[in-house]
Amino acid sequence: MGEVAIKTHSSISIAQITDSHIMPPGKWWKDNPEAKTAQRLSCVIDHINKLNPRPDLVIHTADITDGGDLESYRYAKTLLDMLEIPYCLACGNHDNFENMKQVFTHHTYFMDPHFAHYVIDSLPVRIIVLDTTVEGEIFGRLCNARIEWLARALHVSQQDTLIFMHHFPIAVQDVFFNQINLLDSTKLEAIVERNPHVLGLYCGHYHYSAVRLFGGKICFIAPSTAPAHILRGSTCIGLDFVSPSYTLHRYVHGMVTSQIIPVELN
Repeated sequence: MGEVAIKTHSSISIAQITDSHIMPPGKWWKDNPEAKTAQRLSCVIDHINKLNPRPDLVIHTADITDGGDLESYRYAKTLLDMLEIPYCLACGNHDNFENMKQVFTHHTYFMDPHFAHYVIDSLPVRIIVLDTTVEGEIFGRLCNARIEWLARALHVSQQDTLIFMHHFPIAVQDVFFNQINLLDSTKLEAIVERNPHVLGLYCGHYHYSAVRLFGGKICFIAPSTAPAHILRGSTCIGLDFVSPSYTLHRYVHGMVTSQIIPVELN
């Protein structure tokens, strides 16, 4: 997709999908044939397409593929292009920004040559997508350049704003994920707190759902389309085959409500 221009009135519905971990055709995530990450994403896409009314926009909050390779992105694009509404992408620790841009060539909102962040300001609510990735690492961090970019983006408009990102800046129940979430988030929290038009932050990465206040605003972690991890310390010892899920965020007159929707596998 290129420019996103959907509605001029005061409400919008956004479907958030996250952590699809698509593998090349014929390969299995975590070498487990039951993982079925492509099938799980396809079922979620089909469910979104059948909603009445449909969401206005889908945002994938990253880990689109597992390996960040071109073959996986091509397969992921084939699946995501089945969406009958516009969709946008974020970049996560399993993604490769250069390969992503090479495959998703119609996603022209990626204007920065270095970071996968951008603003969509043609909607009833302003969308800011952050790039929280650190090359070669599974944790996230916002460097000074990205913090300054966010501060400028929030300064130029007082329109109600939702921030979407991969790594989450809050503590969750899993000790290991608290070591690989968004580290050094103090500056981000200060920015969120001093900008009243930021209504919330919407993240992925965890594969489970969680919510907590951050800078006085809602920080919502969406559940994944891929299975969740069963961890022993930092080691994945199995997969939790919870239903693939997505989240509907509904913005109406300055208020946001979020609903998690589990999808039955076909």
